[in-house]
Amino acid sequence: MIKIVIFDFDGVLVESVSAKSEAFYELFSPYGPEKARQALDFHLQNPGMFRTKKIRLIFSKYLGIELSSEELGEQLQLFAEMVVAKVIRAPWVPGALEFLETGPPLPRYVVSAAPEDELQFIVKKRNLMRYLRGVYGGPAKKKDSLLKIAALERCEVEELLFIGDAISDWRAAEFIGANFLGRVVIGSTNPFPPQVSTICDLTRLKDILAVI
Repeated sequence: MIKIVIFDFDGVLVESVSAKSEAFYELFSPYGPEKARQALDFHLQNPGMFRTKKIRLIFSKYLGIELSSEELGEQLQLFAEMVVAKVIRAPWVPGALEFLETGPPLPRYVVSAAPEDELQFIVKKRNLMRYLRGVYGGPAKKKDSLLKIAALERCEVEELLFIGDAISDWRAAEFIGANFLGRVVIGSTNPFPPQVSTICDLTRLKDILAVI
């Protein structure tokens, strides 16, 4: 029986995956379209990797630049400003807001790899805190955040349902023994193993919860 529902944020509640892709391209566009495209490709090929590591690796691998801590901080700040502006304006995943407003009265959380302070700011700007008991982001690992929620709610990990759109989400749930539901957009490649149940959006989430 599911007692707690936990959402990844980008691509699960909000159609904001493209916002981060656009921001990666924009961040590296001053170095030319080829480098910007390489940065975007690296971002898309490494879902779930923290942006601090991504940005440092892109500068090193594709530009031959080893960023100092101060330079990395400047790039992260610029990237964060781009992302926040885009994510605040991003549309809902179909069914997401309806579930939050009218779904079963189960405790709900957000667990994401996005920096926690940035994630909480976005959630507040979108007026989502009224629907959530907590919001957890990086640098904490997702599996650790899931375990923290189970401890806070005094429930077993088998009573958690984590909904995510990246293989890293499934791995976090699998590692601790939580239930998992993958979101795969129609027409996109399914990143999950064959045994993983998937949905294309959240329009049927209430029905799914009723039979789990």
